[in-house]
Amino acid sequence: MARGWGLGLGLLMGLSLFPAYAQPQRVQFPAGASSTTLQATVRGYQVAEYVLRARAGQVMSVQVVSTNPHVVFSMFDQEGRHFPGSPAETTQWRGRLPSSGDYVIVAGLTRAAARRTSQPVRLTLHVTIR
Repeated sequence: MARGWGLGLGLLMGLSLFPAYAQPQRVQFPAGASSTTLQATVRGYQVAEYVLRARAGQVMSVQVVSTNPHVVFSMFDQEGRHFPGSPAETTQWRGRLPSSGDYVIVAGLTRAAARRTSQPVRLTLHVTIR
């Protein structure tokens, strides 16, 4: 997998100087399942980063849920480009995947919230690929 998307992560939530990157977690769907639920805790500028493989033509939907209204996610392709058709910061997205390969989901707080939030924030990502 190309690691070029690491540069694109700085665009997420305006974290251009020194965000605290988590080690990417490879997402494996259970046998026969088309969806999974991922949980993480972030604080300040930390992000939760997930990598998953999908095929061209599949439809992916992603939703992030948190008690903190400032938790968002962004998606990148395997080359580190912001995924076309998905907003830079969103809480929900659904779309058809244009190519086979790895996709990266990065979740965390918006920049303004990250500056103000020192307490841990729990988030849950629901990911479905059909």
